Amino acid sequence: MKNFSQNLGLCRKAGKLEIGFDAVVETMKKGVAAGVLISTDLSAKTLKEIKFHADKYKTEVISVPADMDEIKAILGKHAGIMAVTDEGLFSLFK
Repeated sequence: MKNFSQNLGLCRKAGKLEIGFDAVVETMKKGVAAGVLISTDLSAKTLKEIKFHADKYKTEVISVPADMDEIKAILGKHAGIMAVTDEGLFSLFK
């Protein structure tokens, strides 16, 4: 979990993290998203929708080892879906 927190913070500080469903879908549409991160407690409906868009725009989706509350503790913002816009930074989560 420590590496995850550090990596997520690094993405945020580098300005390479989009947070929230609409922002993530828009990032995928533009072809800028290297990949999508989803929390462990994301609703089934939202997961289905984000996977639909990820398939449509050929973007990898990874489930991270944190729920929305843990992500809020790291970022200071409640989030269940995030897009990383840098390939190198996204590879840190694989």
